[in-house]
Amino acid sequence: MRDKAILALLSEKNIPAAAAKCRIGERTLHRWLTSDAAFQAEYSAARQAAFDAGIHRVQALTARAVDTLEELLGEKKYPSVRLAAARTVLDIGIHQHDDEIVLRELDPEPARMNADAIRAFLRAEGLLNPPSDDEQQWRDEAIQKWLEDGTVDNDSS
Repeated sequence: MRDKAILALLSEKNIPAAAAKCRIGERTLHRWLTSDAAFQAEYSAARQAAFDAGIHRVQALTARAVDTLEELLGEKKYPSVRLAAARTVLDIGIHQHDDEIVLRELDPEPARMNADAIRAFLRAEGLLNPPSDDEQQWRDEAIQKWLEDGTVDNDSS
């Protein structure tokens, strides 16, 4: 019964419709949603699984969508179509950039791990001699700056 309620909650537009679909009372369904920790956890997991499935479908369509946008950017007959495609591409780019900034702010660990990986690679290739403490600090700062904003300060003094 509870599994049917979860499926109904995922497929119906509101709680009364979900309750009717799985043939339980609305009060029971409300109680499960507000007071039953096990039901809440199962429902949450089901919602996440449904969301993940939708995201996977969207990701699978990404290449086709980009191809379509690329074609529309070349549209000559209807400039408004080209403008809409360009806006969409820009929106995607801006959102991607913003997401990367937020993720970097939330978890600086990957940037530190990247800096460590770069140093290890350079040492393995013999391109990085063991530096003095001052040189190491400057290199660490330069690598971190490069990872953060793509620029390098060549002044090592």
